[in-house]
Parts: sequence; structure tokens; C-alpha cells
Amino acid sequence: RDRAAELAAYDAAEQLRRQIVDLSGDCGATILGTAAEDQRDDLEAAEIRAALAAGLPVNHPALRAEGLEQLFGHLETEHPTLQAAAQRLAQGVDVAMDELRADARRLEEQFGQCEAAQRRE
Repeated sequence: RDRAAELAAYDAAEQLRRQIVDLSGDCGATILGTAAEDQRDDLEAAEIRAALAAGLPVNHPALRAEGLEQLFGHLETEHPTLQAAAQRLAQGVDVAMDELRADARRLEEQFGQCEAAQRRE
């Protein structure tokens, strides 16, 4: 009877040992997976930062940002100023386009008058 209890205890201990080994392997895989995921995230962040930095002027202050979060923060702070400048530019373009349209209409009228004058001759 003691032998049977001893074997049952040994089997239970062995089963627990296997479960611990399995859990340990699962934990190791999770840790490695997380590390690999972190590396991918870091690489993606670096690629995004590089793409944003490539679109900025050479001496732009945002280029001194240490990371992507700081770069976004700087650009977000600058956003209202850039938006206002873009609006002024767009309004200027609209004014210029209106002037060009008016010039085109005048030229069209003059061309029509010239054609009419040539037909009369």
C-alpha cells in the first residue's frame, strides 16, 4: 500500500513538473514574442519618424525631437500656425485664380472682337 501511494505521489509530482515545464515554455515564448513585437513597433516608429522628418525643412526644430511622440507633439503645437498659413496661401491662390479668370474672360472678349473685325473686312 505504501508503494502504491508512493507511486501515485511520484506520478502526481511528475505531472506537476511537466505542467511547470510547459508553463515555463509558454512564458518564455510570450516574453520572446513580446520582445519581438516591441522591436517591430520600434522599427515602425523609426520608419514613421524618418518619413515625417524627410518632409520637414532641414533646420526645422521638430527634427531635434528624440522620438516619434515628441515629434508629433511639436507638430501638433505647430498645427494651428501651419493651418493659418495654409488658409492665407489658399486665399491668395483663390484671389490669383479669380484674377486669371478675369484676364481669360477679357482675352476671350478681345479675341471675339478681333474675329468680328476680321470678318467685316
